[in-house]
Formats: sequence, C-alpha cells, structure tokens
Amino acid sequence: GNQVARLESRFSSESGDYRWFAWKISADADQQLVFISARDITEEKNTATALRQSETRYRFLIENQSEIVCRLLPTGFLTFVNEAFCKFFRVKNEDAVSCNFQDFFPENIQSQIVENLTAARQFKLDLFVPFSKNESRYLHWVFEPLNDSHIGHIGFLAVGHDITELKSTEHALRKSESNSRTLLDALPDTLMQITRDGKILNANITENTQLPFTLANIKNSTLQQIFPEELAAKFIDSFDKLDHQNPVTVFEFGLPGNTGDMQNHEARIAKSRDEDYLVIIRNVTRRKKSEFDLHQSRERTEALLDAIPDTIFRISSDGILLDIKSEDTILCKNCSSHIGKSLESSELPVKAIQKIRQMVHQVTASREMLQSELIFEADNSKHIYEARCVAINDQEAVFILRDVTEAREFQLGLEKLAADLMETKFQLEQKTDALSQTVEELKLAKIAAEAAAKTKSEFLATMSHEIRTPMNGV
Repeated sequence: GNQVARLESRFSSESGDYRWFAWKISADADQQLVFISARDITEEKNTATALRQSETRYRFLIENQSEIVCRLLPTGFLTFVNEAFCKFFRVKNEDAVSCNFQDFFPENIQSQIVENLTAARQFKLDLFVPFSKNESRYLHWVFEPLNDSHIGHIGFLAVGHDITELKSTEHALRKSESNSRTLLDALPDTLMQITRDGKILNANITENTQLPFTLANIKNSTLQQIFPEELAAKFIDSFDKLDHQNPVTVFEFGLPGNTGDMQNHEARIAKSRDEDYLVIIRNVTRRKKSEFDLHQSRERTEALLDAIPDTIFRISSDGILLDIKSEDTILCKNCSSHIGKSLESSELPVKAIQKIRQMVHQVTASREMLQSELIFEADNSKHIYEARCVAINDQEAVFILRDVTEAREFQLGLEKLAADLMETKFQLEQKTDALSQTVEELKLAKIAAEAAAKTKSEFLATMSHEIRTPMNGV
C-alpha cells in the first residue's frame, strides 16, 4: 500500500523572513514512485504563535489579577480559577476546579446562583461569604457568558470584587441615617432647611413646638407666607449675619400657638454645606416661665437674706471663701476682698479658722448640721457667736454666725436673777417654817391656857358649892 509521511520545515527567504511549509510525502511501492507536495503554512504558524502568546498573556493577566476570576460550565462546575480565587476561598487550585461554584456559598443563596446560570446572558450578583462567626465578606460578581461559534453557550467567565468595605460603609450610612431620623423624630424642636430667599426645602415640625402651622401647610411655601412679614425679614437678615466668626445666629420671638395662647420660641440658624440654611425652632415658653419664677424666687431669697442680720459664709471643703454676706464689722471689715481666698487670709482668729475648717469637713462628709459657739475678742470686749454649719454638697457648705453676746448676757442676768429668787425663796421658806413652829407653839399654849382656865373654873365652882352648903346651914 501507499505510505504517507507529513512534516513541517522552516526556510529563510531572501528578505530574511522565515517561511513555514507543510510537506506531505507519499510513496507508491508498486510503481516505485514518490509523491511530494508542499503547502505554505507561514500565516497559520504566525496565527497559532500569536494565539499561544495571547493565551499566555491572558493567563498571566488573569492569574495576577487582584479581582477573583473563574471560568465555569453552565452547570456551575469550575474549569479555571485564578490565584486570587484560591487565596480568597482558602482552597488549592486543583481542589477548586473539581468543585461547583455554588458550593462556596451558603445554602440559602445557592438556588439564586443556579437560577441565573440557566440563562445564557450576562448577570450580576452580590453574594455573602461567611468564613466564621466573626468573619464574613461580600463579593460583587459579574458573569459574562462564553459562546462557541459551533457549539453555542459553553459557560461563564465570572469576575468577583470584594465589596465588604463598601457594604460596611452602606450599612453604617443606613444606620446613621436611621439614627438621625430617630433622633429627629425624638427631638422636640422643629427643623427647617431654607434657601437664601426664604423657600422651605424640607421641614420636620413637632407638636411640642406649638407653631400655628403644620407640615402640610408649609409644603413648597416660603418664610414670608407662614410668618408675619417682620419676623420673616428677621430670618432673612439673620442669614446675612452668618460667617466664619459667627457660624450660628440665635434670637427669640413670640407667636400665637395653635391653641391661640402666646408662645415664646427660640430660633437657631446655621449655614449648611449646600449653601442652604438650617433653622431650629424650639418652644421656650416653659423655660421662660421657669426663668421668671426663678428670678422671682432669687429676689425673694436675696430679700430674705438681706433681712437676716446673721453673717453667712459659703465655704468650699478645702477652706476657700466662695461668698460672704455680712454687716458685722467685728468679723469682717472688708468682706468682698476675701472672696476667692482661703480662710487664713481673713481677719478671723486662728482658733476660729481651725474650728470652721473642722465643722466644714465634718458636715460635707456626714451631711448633718453642726452647731457650736465661737468667741471673738475685739475692742477690749468679748463677743460670743452661735455657729451653724450645713452642707450644700460634698464640696461646699454654708456657715452661719449669729452674734449672741447680748442674748448670753441677758441669759446670764436671768440666771443670776433666778439664783437670787431661789435664795430669797429659800430664806422665805425658812422664815415660814419658823413662823409655822411659833404658831404651833402658840396653839399649844392656848390649848393649855384654856385647859387651866377650865380647871380653875371647875375648882371654883366646886369650892363655891362646898362652902355655900355649910354656910346655908349656919
């Protein structure tokens, strides 16, 4: 029979280029003939070489991509994975290509992958990959269909990008927006976003503000439409006053509320990054009333303190005079100059300072009132003060001194008078006892005299009878 041999060879042309030829050699043994044919395959060789080089570059590019790249069949089985795929899923290359793509993801999303693989079209998926309880990642996949001109759809080229940080940022943003919305809903203030010319872009109106309009009333409205003309102009003027040195403007205004009562409001205005203005309106009616009540209470307290003749010190636990109220020149000749200084800088005696420090320390620790007496000597005379110490908190105490010198002298006079009265009473009691004894003796003497007189009378009567009888006989 005929024998056929095939071979390829390369020749150098006159231009220096190489040409490739494919040789076919067949022999006819019967006729003892050899048939040789040649075909120029230079273009085919160049194309094949370029294709191999392209595939090499493509594989090198895929292998060194930071993105996760894989090729899979329509059934999902992997036929190629790059190094990034192996690193991300912590699997060897030879183990990965024997697995199905969906096996690398949780069961609850595998059906979503299979459903998309059945269609020979491009699709995108965000897939969740839990590695452990404390570690999970998100991948954004783009699946590009691969088609063969003869066979048709042969699989997908999938490229995955790690979007965990993006997902975390989106989650944080959603959480921040939710928290901001919750905060806005919880705030008792009304918030408005307003343009320079007074158009209201956004608003969040609360019932606590008690403004004479609702959110529905001010939609697509302007400041000039919802506020009195003068107040709207004040808002616009406040916009012009904002700058780097004055980033916030605050003013107060009054408006009839939704119930008709006059309500006091405070407006805070700041410029936003969008060249708009943020306006926060707070109802301060209660605060204003509280401030008024506090002012009246303070005036009453000050009047009460002014009416009290006592000396009052407010002292810190470390002995600093925080406040002084005194009209007593013996204790303090120039009280205001000692405020903010230590007790030692005052004109008080050393023993008195030590006693005051001791009492302040005790009351700030125990929160119980203490009483004592302090003695001062001035102008060659002794002055007695009643001291009371009460804690304000664990850092401050109030020390009250009252001059009781006259009261003590009066008390001593009363005590002396009481002693004299007791002595007089004792002497009177002694004299009364003596008189009582004399009366008793006189009573006894009277009784004895009466008895003697009776005896005498009886004797005389008897004797008279005895004498009269014989005399009658005579």
